[in-house]
Amino acid sequence: MDKYHLSNWVARIGSLMERALLMKKNGILDQENFERSVLYAKSLLSTPAGRKSYEGLLQEGLFGPELREYMESFYAELDPLASQAAKRLDEEEAA
Repeated sequence: MDKYHLSNWVARIGSLMERALLMKKNGILDQENFERSVLYAKSLLSTPAGRKSYEGLLQEGLFGPELREYMESFYAELDPLASQAAKRLDEEEAA
């Protein structure tokens, strides 16, 4: 039941983040206000449980390209070594 609630919470904050990204893209929200509006969401999504839930929802196709790109950058900043290792594995598989 806890996973269900976490998944719903992550879906909800992901939706709010997408809305904020689109508002920023359309010039309605400046960078400072955008960062303030997504601070809590980033805090939750940086936890192992939040990240796992986000990735599960992502696989279900829940989020659009704006949020996906933003979160890829966010996670790369959080864990650059893991990001580099994953990239190397992808390159090795492609070769």
